[in-house]
Amino acid sequence: MRGDKDKLRTEVEELLKRRPGWKLQAMATPGLPPVWGFGSGGQVELSVGTDGDSISIYVVEQDLDVTLSSTSELAAWLKAYKPQACQDPKDGLGDKPKHRRFLDWE
Repeated sequence: MRGDKDKLRTEVEELLKRRPGWKLQAMATPGLPPVWGFGSGGQVELSVGTDGDSISIYVVEQDLDVTLSSTSELAAWLKAYKPQACQDPKDGLGDKPKHRRFLDWE
């Protein structure tokens, strides 16, 4: 079971890392895994973390919790709710990025 938890966490990390506006944030409570936060100007608008075999999203402005079961669901939800959170990172080389794009997650 531990491998499945780590796999989902790794998939979320692969989806969000290096994308503009996303940062990995440590939790204030010891022992809790870090979450990904999206926002600008130092304000977090969304946080995304894994909890067992699910992905948890918290929308700060609306005090809304959303639970999803896969990274493809996460990608679809982000595209619909917060498209600016789906920007592909710039690799600075002018070449095709070496990571998966959001469109690839569906």
